[in-house]
Amino acid sequence: MKNPSIAILFALTAACAGENPDFFDDSPDAGSELGTVVQGMSTKFSPLYTHGMSAASTAKKAMVSLGCGGGQTCLLPGKGLVRFKVTGTDPREGQCIYSWKCQARRALNDSFPISVQALWGYGWPFGIPVEEDTANTWVEITNGNCPTSTSTNNIVALACIEWTLGNSPLVTESLTGSYRRFSGTGKMKIIFDNEAITQVYQDRPVGGSPNDDLHEIIEHATHAIIPSVYGSGIYLNDQNNGSNAWDTWSSPSIFKSTYRFEHQSYSQSEACSAGNWSSTAVSEFTQASGSCPNPVPTSAN
Repeated sequence: MKNPSIAILFALTAACAGENPDFFDDSPDAGSELGTVVQGMSTKFSPLYTHGMSAASTAKKAMVSLGCGGGQTCLLPGKGLVRFKVTGTDPREGQCIYSWKCQARRALNDSFPISVQALWGYGWPFGIPVEEDTANTWVEITNGNCPTSTSTNNIVALACIEWTLGNSPLVTESLTGSYRRFSGTGKMKIIFDNEAITQVYQDRPVGGSPNDDLHEIIEHATHAIIPSVYGSGIYLNDQNNGSNAWDTWSSPSIFKSTYRFEHQSYSQSEACSAGNWSSTAVSEFTQASGSCPNPVPTSAN
């Protein structure tokens, strides 16, 4: 992390995270009987983005005008607590700044929730993640092969998701596209592609410190994909984080010629939609009153 103010935020985790209830029943058959309640899921939208993310390999954010693209379902958060396990092979395990296992835990426990709270000043409605390996564990963070080629210069080539939607129900809404509450027997597997990460690191020499480049690649991959557990996807185009010249961790480009692999923090736009999430029931998704700012695009370089 190159921004001292960001570094300070992560030191505030214990003070800011707090205890939050598990406001959804995480049992496999939960959800359908709650659908009769009229008031449902909601959050504030920006003019460009709603909330939720595509179930496609792009893992992109849901948009007001397009939904999640032709024929693609937008997935909304449907679990009160993230219950996760970390498995598989990490060639740099034990070296935290170069380890996707360590950086994934950091993104999940610190970076995203603390950015939402301490950096942008919103609430945190999702509780504190629980690392466990039980029948209730619905997120697995592991290694494997991602289908996207690294030649696309898209971060989902390095970190991707395999969804098992199970009995996750469609919800009622008046938006473009279709939305589904990811819940019940739904499972997600977050995959880090060790070979692709190494390939990008080795094939794009850009000067400076090679170790710094490796850290930035792994940090970006983990911090781009981890917010998916809260329904927050990846931007279609690069966006500025709002506090300096860097693109957000949720920007898609792996490599930028001006500042190599550097990405940092999250935008106010996505912090606003995550921080204003409300789930009093589960059958309907609506726009809450008020609005979030649009993200700030960055110029191609």
